[in-house]
Amino acid sequence: MLNVTDTTYKPLNARTKIESYPNFSPDGSKISYWYKKDSAISSINELWLTNSTGGEGKPISQQLNRDLYLAAWMPDNKSFLVGGHNDNKTSLWSMSIDGKTTPIQLGNVCPSWGFWMDATVSKTGAIAFTGSEPDKPVELYFMASTTSKLVQLTDYNSEIGKMTLGKTETIRWEKDGFKHCGIITYPVNYER
Repeated sequence: MLNVTDTTYKPLNARTKIESYPNFSPDGSKISYWYKKDSAISSINELWLTNSTGGEGKPISQQLNRDLYLAAWMPDNKSFLVGGHNDNKTSLWSMSIDGKTTPIQLGNVCPSWGFWMDATVSKTGAIAFTGSEPDKPVELYFMASTTSKLVQLTDYNSEIGKMTLGKTETIRWEKDGFKHCGIITYPVNYER
């Protein structure tokens, strides 16, 4: 942490690697950050919470048990908008600082993601994000709150809706005690 008045700095905690995306709460009293589960670089991103004065803090996303690619503070200083992989799609949840999560109803819309998810929370708690559906390319979506109805704001790709697209299908399998899934997109007019 950098003191802007005298340019001194101190580490948030004693760790030296695999922490990322620190984010101050709206009131400045807390810091959230990502840290790899079980300190394993190849593991999932968990959300950790500590005081703004520093310290390791504690993980709060274990109950959700998903690889997180979004952790945005909500304006109440008591909850987050989190997002990550969820079976065969990406999803959003509301998560309290004690880890209780509630799924956000998005229908078939999957928020866009690369290394993180492309979503923003306003000072009023409204949410804007880009997302797509299996048969619909990326558009901009809006929710006035985490419980509001999802509204599509743009229709830039409406011409795609007039095209015949390949059917998609989710396949599932188990290996080494883990459940996996994948998505197959068939060519247009595919015949077995």
